[in-house]
Amino acid sequence: MNGKLINNIVMLVLVAGLGVAVYLFFFADKTSNSTSLTSSGGAEAGNLTSPDTASNREFLASLNNLKAIKLETAIFSNPEYLDFRDFSLPLDPEPVGRPNPFTEFNAKPLWLTQPASSTASST
Repeated sequence: MNGKLINNIVMLVLVAGLGVAVYLFFFADKTSNSTSLTSSGGAEAGNLTSPDTASNREFLASLNNLKAIKLETAIFSNPEYLDFRDFSLPLDPEPVGRPNPFTEFNAKPLWLTQPASSTASST
């Protein structure tokens, strides 16, 4: 009986430790210099519109790398490219499906199931 109690305690500690590890990995704040919600104004309060944030610098660096790419268009005037033939087949027109594909197969059309509006006015 004593061995079962120790085994249960060890399992409980392991499950609790695993729960803490999962919480820290997925839900804990990853930034070491996080700002509190009560701070006010300025760059020290985490001004997200500042152009000097790390994510903005990374984005601008990626954008500059994309702008530096030069595509060679001479291949489009190459005779071997111009000799390519189109082997695509024409597609036959397919029949149009139901107006509402989510309705039952034997359901009445919507205009038949709604009551007709009364055009006569009561006096």
